[in-house]
Amino acid sequence: MKLKNGIVVGDTHIPKEDKRAIKLVLEVLSDIEYDEIHLCGDIIECYDLSRFRKNPALIGKMKEAIEQTEAFIKDIRTRQPKAKMWYLEGNHERRLNKAVWNRPEFWGLRGLTWQAQLNLDKYKCEYVPAHVMQHVTGKFIVSHGSSEDGCVLRKHSGYSAKGTLEKLLISGIAGHGHRFGCSYLTTPYGVLYWYENAWLGDVEQMTEYVVRPNWQLGFSDYWRDTEQVFVQQHPIINYRCVINGKVYKT
Repeated sequence: MKLKNGIVVGDTHIPKEDKRAIKLVLEVLSDIEYDEIHLCGDIIECYDLSRFRKNPALIGKMKEAIEQTEAFIKDIRTRQPKAKMWYLEGNHERRLNKAVWNRPEFWGLRGLTWQAQLNLDKYKCEYVPAHVMQHVTGKFIVSHGSSEDGCVLRKHSGYSAKGTLEKLLISGIAGHGHRFGCSYLTTPYGVLYWYENAWLGDVEQMTEYVVRPNWQLGFSDYWRDTEQVFVQQHPIINYRCVINGKVYKT
């Protein structure tokens, strides 16, 4: 059968995204036609809904963040009109659910979902809740990567992949850790593998949480048939990235 290809993009944390990195990814999406697009969570920061201490200067910008996130999805769809597209729920998106659940007066109101807020139906983008395993094939899944997804988050590159692989015993890819890594496990039934996807946020806007973290900019793509998924990780280093021998830079 004809191989299909896909791209995995996540952890943009809009409006704290790295604009140059986003521009590079959009250039890739203009140049390479993908069959499948996975927005693997934490696309929007949801800063106003965070339970953590907040910078007063950043409060009150939720509407603008939603508009920017929708514009990003629209931009992707414009460049990739034929691709199937999924928006996977991340822990930052779940902040909206928790805010509604904690306010009984909101129960039953319409439109308090990301499907509605981001007009996902308009862009033919399917929203995938965290507890749902999104199967690319029967043996490979895409996940955001947080504990609500059943994944494991650890401190060093590759450690999250190892922990998740040993826990779930299925191949896949996830974000959430903001760094690249991978782990392989040979079993009597074949080789399993798990990949950690990088992020596309601006580390300079995260200093209230962390300083000089071991995070990398980048994304992943793959080729697949009905059985096997072959993943390629694409780090963005000094705002340069190489795919299929071509240099993309911003």
